[in-house]
Amino acid sequence: MDREPTVLVAEDDPFVRSLIAKVLRSPEYRVVLAEDGAHAWELARDLRPEVIVSDWMMPEMDGVELLRRVKADCTLQHVHFIMVTAREDRRDRVSGLDAGADDYLTKPFDNAELQLRVRAGLRKVMRYLQSVQDSQQDPLTGVSNRRLLEQYLHDVTEGHVPRPQQIVVFMIDGDDFKSINDRYGHAVGDEVLKEVGRMLREHTRSTDLVVRLGGDEFLLLVPDATEEAVERIRARLEQASNQIELSVDGQRVTARFSVGVTTWDPARLTPQDAFTLADREMYRVKAKRKSA
Repeated sequence: MDREPTVLVAEDDPFVRSLIAKVLRSPEYRVVLAEDGAHAWELARDLRPEVIVSDWMMPEMDGVELLRRVKADCTLQHVHFIMVTAREDRRDRVSGLDAGADDYLTKPFDNAELQLRVRAGLRKVMRYLQSVQDSQQDPLTGVSNRRLLEQYLHDVTEGHVPRPQQIVVFMIDGDDFKSINDRYGHAVGDEVLKEVGRMLREHTRSTDLVVRLGGDEFLLLVPDATEEAVERIRARLEQASNQIELSVDGQRVTARFSVGVTTWDPARLTPQDAFTLADREMYRVKAKRKSA
């Protein structure tokens, strides 16, 4: 993660809200407070917390409705939801858990127990997020893999995330990369691919998506960038990929990658159409280089 974990507390009673904030204060995570369910829902969508501690009975939106919305949102399905309530009826507890709560505490709660439950929830979520990251990362180059690309495209096209007005597509492919593997061996070829992955991460923003499609093919998606930003990225990539040099076991290895660029409007083109256009542009660059 590139930020500290977040615990969101939804509680309409100012005294209890202040008490929970004091009990949960920790250098391991930040605590964000909401005075009712509606406010908590706004904060949850914006902050994407790891843990939510919510009262059951609240104005505007109660804890059960907040829970249902959180669990129905694909961007919040990782959240560990702890319901806190003064309702002691077993049927209420079953109802809360049936709605999707991960844990349940009855008021008045024990401070130490609340701390332990929150920390346990955080550990569970962090393990889950790490496993997701591992499954969506190319182990050789450290950039994203096709699995994450497919999820990203699904979220954009289905409206699960705010849809960018445009996404600039960079298709990056090695020029006769097979000759490097044939001449130096696949271990050296792997080092070249690692260098390409490092270069792409270095020259892109945190909001961009870098994907290894397979072999020596890479894809870069740049959402809602200005024309000036796109040209800067294009220039950097072309300069960096035009002549990649590294020394492997005393051997000087050079490689070159071609870059094709197109602009994708998700409202008008399918991802496949946009990738095809970028791919064609990339092959035009390759052909021009060969004829030069």
